[in-house]
Amino acid sequence: MHTGHIILVEAESHGEARDKVTSEITHSEYPYPSWSDWHEIGGRWSDAFGKDKYILRYTENKKLAEERIQEWLASRKAELNRMLDEVKTFDLLEAAASYDPETERAYGENGMKLYYLEKIAKLLNGSWTSDALIYDLEQQTINLKYFRERLAIAPEMQYLVMVDFHF
Repeated sequence: MHTGHIILVEAESHGEARDKVTSEITHSEYPYPSWSDWHEIGGRWSDAFGKDKYILRYTENKKLAEERIQEWLASRKAELNRMLDEVKTFDLLEAAASYDPETERAYGENGMKLYYLEKIAKLLNGSWTSDALIYDLEQQTINLKYFRERLAIAPEMQYLVMVDFHF
């Protein structure tokens, strides 16, 4: 599966923004992020900010930048709500009470519900997952607080870089 992420980065130019993302998100002994097996800058989202435009300086088009950020955040929230719907009938207390370390549970009747609970917890805890969709590379968080603070100080140095992650 593919997921398009907006990577928020501070840089002096489009080239530097791309280089920062490329140097941080690279394959070495351990893929980074660990949930993705490969990725490419732009990829399926190479037109996210216009024809063949997958890097956007925030001040180039603030309206478009905010539209994309809000669109991606809405998708994150929709996925969170979808997973919550999947687990709403799950009794976590019952599952814990009946826990048996001698039994394989991952593929049992509650396997997917446990998987969704894990994904929900990671998102709520601020972990960068395939469902986060926006990641602040400067502060290594899915929270936009620091990006907003940087916008107030140096908006011309804030970039959105689209990355196509496979997982």
